[in-house]
Amino acid sequence: MKMILIQARRLAIEMYITDFAGTPSWCKRFVRRNGLCMHTKTTIAQKLPCEYERKIIEFHKHEKEAVF
Repeated sequence: MKMILIQARRLAIEMYITDFAGTPSWCKRFVRRNGLCMHTKTTIAQKLPCEYERKIIEFHKHEKEAVF
């Protein structure tokens, strides 16, 4: 949010707007109005253990034996 406020204040100065306050509440409304989001999606997925398939098969076999 701070970067948005800094950029908005800089633009206001460049455009000779003297009565721009650029408050945190203004920033929140700006973000909401323009459909912006401060969250980012992760790009790296959690890696599975190297023997996960074997462990899953063993678990299923164990569960089948426990039921019967």
